[in-house]
Amino acid sequence: MELDQTNTDPNQGKRVLSLAVPFYNEEPGIERFFDRIIPVLEGLPVEFEIICVNDGSTDGTWDALCQKADHNQRVRAIDLSRNFGKEAALTAALDNCTGDAAIPMDADLQDPPEVIPQMVEKWLEGFEVVVARRKSRTTDSSGKRVMASWFYKVFNFLSETEIPENAGDFRLMDRKVLQAMGRMGEQNRFMKGLCAWGDSSAVHWNLMGNRGQQAFPNGRSGNCGISPWMAFSLSRSCP
Repeated sequence: MELDQTNTDPNQGKRVLSLAVPFYNEEPGIERFFDRIIPVLEGLPVEFEIICVNDGSTDGTWDALCQKADHNQRVRAIDLSRNFGKEAALTAALDNCTGDAAIPMDADLQDPPEVIPQMVEKWLEGFEVVVARRKSRTTDSSGKRVMASWFYKVFNFLSETEIPENAGDFRLMDRKVLQAMGRMGEQNRFMKGLCAWGDSSAVHWNLMGNRGQQAFPNGRSGNCGISPWMAFSLSRSCP
């Protein structure tokens, strides 16, 4: 009698995409986040996991994340001992990703999940980094638009490595890129700079989506403060 050993598991051999998401006082929007992100991920030609890092929230964020993880084995919840800031929480999420590629993403849906299939498509074509760029900043306040514009202009003028304007942390990075970033060892990371510093292929295109409201305090969001200047300059000067 000959046994049929044909693999019938449709997911066997599929690549895995990790979503790295820091959370800070996001309890009111957690249900909306998962309701919007899960259908998008389930429609991908790859498997997925969602790594959720609670960055010292003072509301019910951690309990809500634990409940999601209990009911979905593709969701993992990690709790930091206190609020360390967005960059540290994002680093913790990326360090715990086990997939073949990872996408950092804000829990407040500031970046549209509906763009993820396009990013995965480019990754499967062979790109190791896929950067999503905003089409416009019309949903931001005038003060934030001016601050962001000057940040990119001054940063790119002073830096040897240019970072794309209007592109945040929302990008896909292949496992090779994640491993290279993990070897850098900075404690004060500027993710946009570290990713742009690498020698990986990238593709940029414009996008526009409904953006949520940022929950991380401005001083700890890691976008236009002094930390990016110091962290990236120090990372470049050390051998």
